[in-house]
Amino acid sequence: MWPAGVLAVALVLGACDQVNDAGSEIEDRVQQGLDAAGDAIADAGDAIQDATRSAYEQVADGVSSLEDDIQAAADEAGEEARQQYEELLHRTEELRDRAEAAGDEAGAEAEEAWGEITEALADVEARIRAALDEL
Repeated sequence: MWPAGVLAVALVLGACDQVNDAGSEIEDRVQQGLDAAGDAIADAGDAIQDATRSAYEQVADGVSSLEDDIQAAADEAGEEARQQYEELLHRTEELRDRAEAAGDEAGAEAEEAWGEITEALADVEARIRAALDEL
């Protein structure tokens, strides 16, 4: 029979492993969306002309920044994780709004590219919302 202290430590470590696994799964799902957004941005680079080039660079930098911050959010648990994912959601919404506005300003050649970026960012938003529902 195991001493009560050893059993308690084993249970706590098991719970920590489950939290880490859940955080990793959430991170993976959100990262898949960010990968798709990054691909859409990379594919759109040639179609984006000078008129919306600044917005393109801001959105690309924003997605890159989100990728950096996903790891930090996945390492947290409970209310800290929820707050970080809510901040990520807010930033993603701002990026999508910026992409939509740029798409409205863009010429016909870039309109489709901006639409793909906007759709990819909407997918990231949905993934982050799903992560928040799981926390």
